[in-house]
Amino acid sequence: MSSGNVLALLGIIFGSQALWNFLQSLFQKKNPWQELLIGLGHDRITSLCEQEIKTGYTTPYRFHNIVEIYEPYKKAGGDGDAEMMFNKVKALPMRSDEFKEVAK
Repeated sequence: MSSGNVLALLGIIFGSQALWNFLQSLFQKKNPWQELLIGLGHDRITSLCEQEIKTGYTTPYRFHNIVEIYEPYKKAGGDGDAEMMFNKVKALPMRSDEFKEVAK
């Protein structure tokens, strides 16, 4: 194998996003508090999504509530299980808000 081929192969390997993701996962261990928060986020997201799916629709207020938990959960490394349920809720019909401001 020529040195040009070796360099090209090394470029492909080290340019691979999958390799960098793997190396990052080795060096970015989550501490127990992070794992606990991710677990609690997962539980809350799946519970809220199950309620919406059973209802058969969502409202802007309730959907926003799920989004506010889901986005940081995903950034923290949450798994695809909650994402699957979140996507099902996104596909539900949207009805007007049930949350109404109390008259003063």
